[in-house]
Amino acid sequence: EWLETVRIKVKQSTYAKYFDNVKKHILPSFQDVRTNHINIPLLNQFVKEEYEHGRLDGRGGLSSKTIHDIVSLLIQILQYGEAKGVVHSMNYHTLSLPKLSPKELKLLTVQEQSQLEHYIELCPNLEQLGVSLVLYTGLRIGELCALTWKDIDTEQGILKVTKTLQRIKDVDENSPFKTKIIIDTPKSKNSVREIPIPSFLLESLKKEKNAIQLMLSF
Repeated sequence: EWLETVRIKVKQSTYAKYFDNVKKHILPSFQDVRTNHINIPLLNQFVKEEYEHGRLDGRGGLSSKTIHDIVSLLIQILQYGEAKGVVHSMNYHTLSLPKLSPKELKLLTVQEQSQLEHYIELCPNLEQLGVSLVLYTGLRIGELCALTWKDIDTEQGILKVTKTLQRIKDVDENSPFKTKIIIDTPKSKNSVREIPIPSFLLESLKKEKNAIQLMLSF
């Protein structure tokens, strides 16, 4: 019921994550529990089980970040139940959650970047041009895949980021597919931006655009 109420309030990608976590983690643990029997000790036991055995492939527990995401979702559902009068009010601040550790960013070394640049020079094609755009503009992979020619101003040397492409779970029960591709607005307002294109990339983009337009004219 909560999923239906939130569906129109969030992005498709967010809803797909909610749906997945509810179906795979929350419902299996609570579907046989009466709502008025849910309490903090029971929730702490759920956290412990997810931390130790939560992976669906049976290879141990979930990460602290994933558990925090699932518990945050569960709290929203329970608070909805409180408002409906079917769940007891609880102090969720007393939950025992695993400590979050900052995720270490994996960056290319100078040598690795040099090797990548050398490979791109040896094998110039549309895919390598995409890799170059990511490398020199900081585009995310979804932003790159959502680009169209109208987003690239070759005269001003500006690349406009206004959308992102994602593959998400298809939650339509009648769909024959497990996933679907969507193009949506970026994650935050700050992600909508204009990026200057390095001059050497600009020339490559112009050549590629001219080649494609020439091909389409035949």
